[in-house]
Amino acid sequence: MIECRRRIPWRALVVSFVLGFSGVAFGAPSEKPTAEAREGFRGHFALHAVTAEPFGTGSHALDRWGYGLGFSLGAGYGRIPVTLGVDFVGVAWGSGGTNDPVLLNGSPVAAEITRRDRAIFYDLWLRVEPPFFSVRPYVEGVLGVKGLYTVSSLRLIGGEGETRATTPEEPASTIGFGLGLDVLFARNATGAAAYASLGFRRLHGGRAAFSGAFESGETAHFETSTDTTLVLAGITARWTP
Repeated sequence: MIECRRRIPWRALVVSFVLGFSGVAFGAPSEKPTAEAREGFRGHFALHAVTAEPFGTGSHALDRWGYGLGFSLGAGYGRIPVTLGVDFVGVAWGSGGTNDPVLLNGSPVAAEITRRDRAIFYDLWLRVEPPFFSVRPYVEGVLGVKGLYTVSSLRLIGGEGETRATTPEEPASTIGFGLGLDVLFARNATGAAAYASLGFRRLHGGRAAFSGAFESGETAHFETSTDTTLVLAGITARWTP
């Protein structure tokens, strides 16, 4: 059995985030927005390149991370350090293969599994962040759904027959958390500002089921987790209407 576990250095990330937040809270420069901007609504738009950990754990994990694009829209108000938004992220993973047991008519048998995944994430997020600093660390909670589209093939080890199946896009719930950092690099006299952004999200979801029928009429079945970690890097714009 092939083990493909990846460890995310959450402790180091959290420590770095806390230190960064402390630096911002005790002296980071402000954007110096107008009084109207500080009291009105704030708009948020972000465009990100994304890399994502493969779905699955242990031997059911694909052997490479996926890549994609995403964008988000959000809004906040005045000095309140909270932003509410939605985002849409599409990710594709390359083809990966593992040797794993599958259920064949209810009995476990060894098989070679090849899988290629694509997913679209539709998420609602609530973010806590200082609205008017040049360096803005944030934490967020994420809730949403994702559509998973998978092409898989199974070949029994030591036996005959191969099956190929396409799983149609089906929704699955997603819940998780994230943290990140926005760094100001441009602003104008109206209060609009642009930031370089880097973020991490840990998302948990339901299990995905795959099955396929051989020419003999036998049906193979296996399941895998849809938990994943996203790394997002891009540009965030903030403005006041």
